[in-house]
Amino acid sequence: MSFAQRLAEARQAKSAVKVQVIGDRILERRQSATSEGGIISVATDITERKRMEEEVLAARDSTAEAQAKLSDAIENISEGFVLYDSDGRLQLCNGKFRDFYDYGEADVAPGTKYQDLVRLDAERGIIADEDDQGEGYIDRRIAYRKEEKGSFGVKPADGR
Repeated sequence: MSFAQRLAEARQAKSAVKVQVIGDRILERRQSATSEGGIISVATDITERKRMEEEVLAARDSTAEAQAKLSDAIENISEGFVLYDSDGRLQLCNGKFRDFYDYGEADVAPGTKYQDLVRLDAERGIIADEDDQGEGYIDRRIAYRKEEKGSFGVKPADGR
């Protein structure tokens, strides 16, 4: 294509972005027509940006794969597992944990507060607490969570 043809094409398009590979470099060419009939053309070497984009995509794929493996491992352990963040919001749990407390998926959605689950246990009468089924039980569980010392044993009301 001659220079005159490229000039006519650029004027007609008003603006254009083209990516070219030249050797081992990737160039982005931006062209815009001026109001006087001229053309402004800027070429930018985007090789590094493209390389970084590929690295980010590869890392994202690797992270997703690692998360899937971790999720499978947590789901397949024989004990109940739950993870809360520093604000006491549920991050993830496995099926054994849900089954023990008879929680549905909606009950243990990520972000659910620890104290909301404790209150749900008390409301549903899921836990057999010799001392108190109501507020006393809730207060002890929440106090335990704040201190995080020792253990807090619970016995399901159905005798499991």
